[in-house]
Order: sequence, then C-alpha cells, then structure tokens
Amino acid sequence: MAIKRLKVRFKPAATGVMLTMALTTPLKADESSQVVAEKANFVEQVGGEQRINFSGKLRMLSQRMPAAACNLHAGIVPSSSRDILNGALGEFEEIIAGLEHGDEGRGIYGPEERHRTLRVIQEVHKILDPIRSVIDQEHEGALSREATEVLADQNMELLGIAKLLVSELTGQYANPVALTQADAITIDIAGRQRMLTQKMSKEVCLILSDINAEGAQEALEGTVNMFEVSLGALRNGMDQVGINPPPNQDIVDGLVQVQDDWEVVKPKIIAVLGGESLSAEERGLVFEGLSKTLKDMNTVVGMYAAASKQDL
Repeated sequence: MAIKRLKVRFKPAATGVMLTMALTTPLKADESSQVVAEKANFVEQVGGEQRINFSGKLRMLSQRMPAAACNLHAGIVPSSSRDILNGALGEFEEIIAGLEHGDEGRGIYGPEERHRTLRVIQEVHKILDPIRSVIDQEHEGALSREATEVLADQNMELLGIAKLLVSELTGQYANPVALTQADAITIDIAGRQRMLTQKMSKEVCLILSDINAEGAQEALEGTVNMFEVSLGALRNGMDQVGINPPPNQDIVDGLVQVQDDWEVVKPKIIAVLGGESLSAEERGLVFEGLSKTLKDMNTVVGMYAAASKQDL
C-alpha cells in the first residue's frame, strides 16, 4: 500500500508561548532576593518539586489505563495487559492520595492546603472513582466491552483534568531558583512524550477493536505528528519554543534509543492510519513496543531533570 503522508500540525511559536505561560511563574518586579529565597525554601520543605513531578506522571497514566484495558478486552498479551491496567490504576490512585494527603515515601510532605488545588483533585476523583468501580467488578479474564467503553469514554476528560492539576501545582510550587525557563519547557515536552506513547497505544487498539474508532482514527494522526515533531525538537533543538539541543551525551544516546524504539512500531501504526488491520501478534508488538518506548523515554526525562540541577 502507499504510505500515507502525515501532515504536521504542530505550531512551534504558539506552543512555546503556551508552555512558557504554563510552566513558569515570573517573579514580580518588587520581589527581593530574600522573598525568592523564602519561596524556594517553602517549596523544598513541602516537597514541591515532587508534587509537580508526580502530578506530571498522571497524564501518562490516564492514557496507559485505557490502552491496557482495550488490549485486555481484545485478548492481546492478556497477562501483561491485566498487570499494566491494575498497576496504572493503582499508581494513579496512590499519586492522587499523596498529592491530597501527603506521601513521605514519595517526598511529598504534608497535606495539600490550597483550596483551588484541592478542588481540582476532587474533579479527578469524580472521574477516577467510577473507573475503579467498573474495573473492580471484573477481576479475571478479558475485560468486557462495556467496561472498556467506560475508559474509552472517560479517559480524555481525565487527561484534561490531570493537565490542569499539573498547571496548578506548577504555578503553586515551582521553585523560582531551581529551573530556567528553557529547562522547564524541555522537561515538560519530554514528559509529554511518555503520555503520547500510551495515547497512541490506546488509539491503535480502539480503532482495531471498533470502539470509538472514528474519533480514535482522527486523533491518532495528530498524536503521531506531535510525538515525531517533539522527538525531533528534543534531539536537535527548536529555537522557536526555547528548546536547546541535548545538554550531554547520555541524553543524546537516550533519545537515539527512543528513536530506535519508535522505528520498530511506526510501520504498524502507519498501516492502521491507512485503514489496514493487524494480526494479534502485530497488535502485541505495538502494545509492548510502545511500553518499551515509554520506559526509555522515562529514563530520558530523569536525565533531563538531573542535568537541569547540575546547572544550578
């Protein structure tokens, strides 16, 4: 078949402005160095950095759950997909509990006290708790279509609320002396790549399982484009959005590994975009391949965070 050419809809300038606004909290002109130091000390005492880091992981988990649920429903690597579904749901709940009540094991000290942030956390519960209820009713075997459809219908709203929570916590806890604007944007885009791997995994499975297939087909093209353009920006830099080339060889090598991972699964995803079906074996390759890409991208995000601290 002819390979379908993807149209890039990524808008660097607009995205850069949006990310900059979301990820940075500019200091007021009259803020003294003492005020800045006090803010930084507060952020460290309550585990502000970890609150931001773990909330960012919720974006990925919101997509990992429906990806695993769909593959479990379809009988694709069922033992693995069941474990991933249970693990993703459990980790999501643990992170939300930690953000709300504190979790010293995760470096989150004390309960959340800001009413605006707590309201967003409650919005997360409104979506997440019914999902837990549905999954708890089906402990063994393949997930029913009805349960799968619940996650298919609710996951994008959950992703939207998770993004809002990241934005709230970043504005609330961002350390004014810990990250440059460029580092913040780069780490956010790298973190978003983890979510996009699972969003693609979900969309491929929904299309092939004929669950919300039309919407998933339309979304998949945009997800692929965003992943590829963002990966290129991380590997080569993108001045328009303030992304510098990788700061060290370890990150260069890590991004090469992510690129290699992507090249393994990309032909199968392009085939789905072109209207082709995949065998169960090929579907398993996509599901497990994108899980490997997630793992390797997670390593890269950690290296970016470590590199940013070395610059202080």
